[in-house]
Amino acid sequence: MFRIIRILVLLLAFTNLMAQEKSSAIQNDDPFIKMVRATDALSAFIFTSQLNMKQVFTFDTIRNTAEIRVKKSGAKILFLQIIPSESQKELLFFLDSAWVVDHTIRNMALIGHTHDDLSHNFISTSYPFSLFTLDTMLAYVSPFWKITGENNDFYEVTMDIANKSEDVSDVLVKFMIRKPDFLPYGLYQESVYLKVDKMFQEQILSDFRLLDTNEIEIPGYYYMYERSGTHEHSMEMDSAIAGEPDTSSVYLSDLELFTLEGDKFEMYADGLVLLDLWYVGCAPCMKSAPVLEKLYKQYGSMVHFLSINEVDRDTARIKLFKEKMGITVPALLGGNNKIANRVSQYRGYPVFILFDASTGKVLWHIAGYSEELEKVIGEVIEKNL
Repeated sequence: MFRIIRILVLLLAFTNLMAQEKSSAIQNDDPFIKMVRATDALSAFIFTSQLNMKQVFTFDTIRNTAEIRVKKSGAKILFLQIIPSESQKELLFFLDSAWVVDHTIRNMALIGHTHDDLSHNFISTSYPFSLFTLDTMLAYVSPFWKITGENNDFYEVTMDIANKSEDVSDVLVKFMIRKPDFLPYGLYQESVYLKVDKMFQEQILSDFRLLDTNEIEIPGYYYMYERSGTHEHSMEMDSAIAGEPDTSSVYLSDLELFTLEGDKFEMYADGLVLLDLWYVGCAPCMKSAPVLEKLYKQYGSMVHFLSINEVDRDTARIKLFKEKMGITVPALLGGNNKIANRVSQYRGYPVFILFDASTGKVLWHIAGYSEELEKVIGEVIEKNL
């Protein structure tokens, strides 16, 4: 979810660079510019990242610590290793390949060929990508930041960010810059998503050790562990897959579904059933939820609507999601066999399925979110009534 804020920061920087003429207004002693130049000049280093994060529709703050090993040239990452202190998994980026390393089973799973692919994994939140990819050309634009605090040890710099998305509001981004070396000490990001719930992320960086490039070495397991070439896809995508999917031979039977209280749910014996498969924290799922609620109020007397969470097991979080989003569509928990995988070749959420309860035959399905979702699903319902 915090990729949204990272994108906002980088987009704002790019927009300022392209839209404004060069300015000599920034002085050489500006602490933010000194931090950008200091991080750009780093080529090989190790540091500790302490992460405090509250995601949307949660009550508790997640806290974890990781050691980060980096080799880079400017903003380009050549080597990145993220080693959480309380996990048997880590992330590795090396030779333009991104891996999830599982020490429990001595396996390395390929997840892509750019460091952006790392962002699909929760461990990547330990590394503040937006901080180490700021362009030194910021020194030549009119400042969109200001010093909002200072003491003997740090500068506090707050970004002047206009809201760039209707989905995200009340965005706050602050940097803590350490004296006297102007290395980053902390990054704080806060926003309200879909105007219903606040999220924040605080990263405290410490124990910087600057190294020679030859001191960053390939970990020994790279040559020892089994490697699997399966590409992991992100669980969320931003646009629906177009076209009429082939559902001529897809049937749903013996579905394993449970109520939020843990009771087994018996599927309807007849009628049309519309399934919305989703999980909390999936941005496209959040955007589609109000659409499904509107369709439920329109067609709920003619079609059975079911909102099925196939990922989360925290029922308190699911109930909080429903409450804050104003969702009344009946919510269920999925079982071990993922319905989305059985029906759709798409590897993400949300997935929408219309099927005939009496035969189990899937009549139609689509994945992802688009602005046309309400129209598309409405037309399919009308066609099959």
